[in-house]
Amino acid sequence: MEDLIQTNYGLKKLMGIRISEQDEYDGADLSETGIEAYPEFAKG
Repeated sequence: MEDLIQTNYGLKKLMGIRISEQDEYDGADLSETGIEAYPEFAKG
């Protein structure tokens, strides 16, 4: 468990472990895979 905490801390400091705020708004599926998971709920 201690190793996991240290790894998480290290990744967070090195490169971050969250997606950008814009990608979060657009949807993680779209930014990571290029397609929407639920196109029937598309904005607009």
